[in-house]
Amino acid sequence: MPHTGLRFLIPINMRRTDSQQTLLRAGAQHPPQQLSATDLFIGHLGMPCVLSFPQGLPVDALRESLRQVLAHYPVLTSRYQRGPDGHPLLDGSDAGLPFTVHTHPQDMPRCDASNPLRAGVLKWAPTIAPWSLVGRDVAPMQVRVHRFACGGALLAITAVHSLCDGSAFWTFMMDWVRTHHGHALVPPVLDRNAHIEAAATWGAQAGATLGTHRGRLQEASAWARTRLGARLVWQHWMGLRDRHLQLDGALLASWQAQAAQYLPEAARYSTHELATAWVLRACSATFH
Repeated sequence: MPHTGLRFLIPINMRRTDSQQTLLRAGAQHPPQQLSATDLFIGHLGMPCVLSFPQGLPVDALRESLRQVLAHYPVLTSRYQRGPDGHPLLDGSDAGLPFTVHTHPQDMPRCDASNPLRAGVLKWAPTIAPWSLVGRDVAPMQVRVHRFACGGALLAITAVHSLCDGSAFWTFMMDWVRTHHGHALVPPVLDRNAHIEAAATWGAQAGATLGTHRGRLQEASAWARTRLGARLVWQHWMGLRDRHLQLDGALLASWQAQAAQYLPEAARYSTHELATAWVLRACSATFH
């Protein structure tokens, strides 16, 4: 007699995340740039930043405006290599900046001042490990856009700290915004070599000794950087707390009016400059 066994229907979830990556280039190479002492001191740690847009993002226009602004920031499409003296440098190769779009079947996670992503930032932002950067084809800045079923989007950018600090990062972001809206830019000054040579000349004139001449600076070992990183993490865990600042249009307008009143000759200040000034003043009053 024929075999009659039990048959189970296993539902298969066909919903998945689709990904598409484009390598954006500046369109021109630049001479190799040595990293400054400050660059080497702060290290190659990737700094993630995730911005929430519940209304969504125009991905194609965003990709094109990023391509345009990179023409003014060719160092962002470089790669890290070892120079003749053994120190890392930006090779100026225009190897490209990865722009990746992920389309998710689920709704966007709730993300606002009362529900920050916290550890979830690492889930959405690109990861750049310090040990995987020098001498490899790894972009020092990477961009991801996450699109969700509800129409919202997350814009995630990771930049290596030795490439740009927080101020330089937000200057680039504001230039990206200006380019996206069709405004002209003031070309940024990105020549590290001129900065290093000027510092060396100043040190020689001041009669400085050890550490001021090229070749005297040594990159810290992996163990030394690990110990320093562990101390910083411990200090953060024990002593620092999150603070969230919510800005509305009326508050920003009052800051703009105050800046125009006291500094009429200055150019119009951006939102992030005013917010930074307010936070620094508040922190200064707290610490003193």
